Amino acid sequence: MQARVPTGLTWAIARAVTETLTPVVSQCVLNQTRGFWLLSDALAGALKLMVQMEAQQLARNSIELPLECSEFDSELEILYGRMAGQVATVLRPFLAFSRKYDEGQAQNMLALMLDPRFKGLELLQDYVGREVAKKVVDEYDTKVLVPMLVKVAVILSPTIVAQPAALIVPHVSQTSLFGAPASTAEASKGLLLGELSLFRRLVVEPVNVVCPLLWWKEHESHFPTVAFVARQFLGIPGSQIECERIFSIAGILTSLRRCRLGTENLNALVMIQKNWPLDARTDTLSESDITQFFNDEAELLEIHEEELIAAGELE
Repeated sequence: MQARVPTGLTWAIARAVTETLTPVVSQCVLNQTRGFWLLSDALAGALKLMVQMEAQQLARNSIELPLECSEFDSELEILYGRMAGQVATVLRPFLAFSRKYDEGQAQNMLALMLDPRFKGLELLQDYVGREVAKKVVDEYDTKVLVPMLVKVAVILSPTIVAQPAALIVPHVSQTSLFGAPASTAEASKGLLLGELSLFRRLVVEPVNVVCPLLWWKEHESHFPTVAFVARQFLGIPGSQIECERIFSIAGILTSLRRCRLGTENLNALVMIQKNWPLDARTDTLSESDITQFFNDEAELLEIHEEELIAAGELE
């Protein structure tokens, strides 16, 4: 009852702060249940935020304050601009890869290009414009993605790459209008470019992609080389939140009274803690719940038995 009532100035400043940072807050709220962001998720969120912030700033700059506007209203507009500028200052270096080719940030562009939800790069076009986006993507293709696909193809299918007989026509004359027969490297590169082009032209509804990594697992038979490369970049975490949570759990489990726990047992306990469906502190587990859980686990093992055996994880 004795708390001071906020003044009109306090409320006005609080309102200015809230309205200016609404895009930032909305991104945090939308992703607060997903501590383990994929890198592409983090980049898409940053692009959406920058586009929204710049649109707000542009709209604010186009509005002329009325002549009778008070000095306080003018200061609020200055506050809006400063806060938006601070957000942009933090994000702009993070998104520098989208305006020009940057070898050091190539993983950022490739994560967006290979995520089936964002492969159309509409967000990139909204941020830098269609012409700049096309130029930058072509440069990343030429300098990073295509050479990487060629290297991966040599490892995954050495026999096919060494002798793509279906594409090489040995009987074409050197004086042919179309030049000499295609070399092995040209034929292999043509296959990979066709695979990449097919993926880019494929219609994918983002709302239907629950997990990009799972999507690639389901479609790897159609895009074997691109799928392999995509999983390498989509597996990069976009934040350290989940890693820090696991470190905290491991620290709690390895107390002084459990100093001889061992790495294997510690790993198993962390695995159980992160994957058990219910929290025993707030939910009561019945015998049927536990039975159902282990039945589901057994079913998953049966489905992926061949993959686990091939990986040496199942005897």
